[in-house]
Amino acid sequence: MKIKTSITLSEEVLSAIDRLHPNRSEFIERLVRRELAERRRREREARDAMLYTKHNQELNQQALESLEDQAEP
Repeated sequence: MKIKTSITLSEEVLSAIDRLHPNRSEFIERLVRRELAERRRREREARDAMLYTKHNQELNQQALESLEDQAEP
């Protein structure tokens, strides 16, 4: 469902949008969706990095043990 809203943009920005796309609303919505997706991706990557950092030593120990097990005849 679409909801009508109002935003204020400079004349320069509106002119640039009009040159790039015939439908301002569609263009702006596409850019906002892209930005929201990018922010979600960055937040997810930051959480993953925190988890990796938190469990780094344990994960490295497990990897070393796995390599040792593979090396044994």
